[in-house]
Amino acid sequence: MKGLIRDVFDALFKIKVDDLKGWEDTHLTDTMCERIKECLPEGIDIRHTHISGSSFYGKGFYPDIVVEKDSIKIAIEIKLINKFQNPAPTRQIAAGIGQCLVYTWCGYDSAFLFVIDHCGVLKRENPELLFEKFLWRHHKIKVVIRKFPHY
Repeated sequence: MKGLIRDVFDALFKIKVDDLKGWEDTHLTDTMCERIKECLPEGIDIRHTHISGSSFYGKGFYPDIVVEKDSIKIAIEIKLINKFQNPAPTRQIAAGIGQCLVYTWCGYDSAFLFVIDHCGVLKRENPELLFEKFLWRHHKIKVVIRKFPHY
């Protein structure tokens, strides 16, 4: 990883997860966009509105946040995981990975699946780590899971 992709990856780890606690889905994207902006150098375009969609199976797909500089375009998909969530957390993760695949297929240089685990239900073991390496190597997709400190 290098350049803008590395900067975005680092920014996603600099965000204080506690700042995101209690935000509803509708405000989460606004807050995330602000926090990412604070962590990145000047001159990088970050937006979560007025995003042009990618057409796939005749439908528009829009990432939650787009980060752009020069000709590099990165999609960020955000998934919030709660204990009693419907659909189940596994479906949220699968949907997020699928969305990221669509973004990279449709022209984004890279995509990040940013998962906020509110309840500590997600576990990363060797199969998941191998799959994440595969996603990066073949599709330029990074999965970033952040848990609240009490989990």
